[in-house]
Amino acid sequence: MQIQEASRIVPLSNLSYLFVLVLAAIFLEEILTPLKYLGIFLLITGAVLISIKDFRLSFGRAFWWIILTAGFYAINSILTKILLNSVDFWTAFGYRSMGMFIGSIPIAYLFVGDLMKTINQHGKRVVIAILASELITALGILLGVMAISIGYVTLVNSLQAIQADTPTLPCFLLPLERFDGILILVY
Repeated sequence: MQIQEASRIVPLSNLSYLFVLVLAAIFLEEILTPLKYLGIFLLITGAVLISIKDFRLSFGRAFWWIILTAGFYAINSILTKILLNSVDFWTAFGYRSMGMFIGSIPIAYLFVGDLMKTINQHGKRVVIAILASELITALGILLGVMAISIGYVTLVNSLQAIQADTPTLPCFLLPLERFDGILILVY
């Protein structure tokens, strides 16, 4: 099985902005100015253009996984905004954090053997990378929830397209391994 280039698949996660735009209009009644819609359209167009190789878009397995991920991310953003309309910021952040912890338990259970093998193989570097990654992720989530609490969820999600790609540094420092035919970053 051939693995698609991450540089061509990952930009398709920006399709979540389209999903958020549609869901926010339906469930939150968010209506933006035409100029803001144009900006979101340009972000999505850029994501698709980056993903095109030899002027054809490939719909391999990775494509469908990233579309599913974009959909889940969009639903998460809409639910966060709905929650923030009902409770205060810290309560919403707490609920999100608890939900992420509970949701990660089955995943951790399934891959604990692989994680322990990786830690034994690579040592402290892996533990430090995991902790650093999780701290950066927690800070990103905190700031994202804060932004959603004070603005349109559609615009907050669209503006995230210009964020720095925090996993870039660890990608250069840590080895990649194959797992079930998919390249994964070893943390």
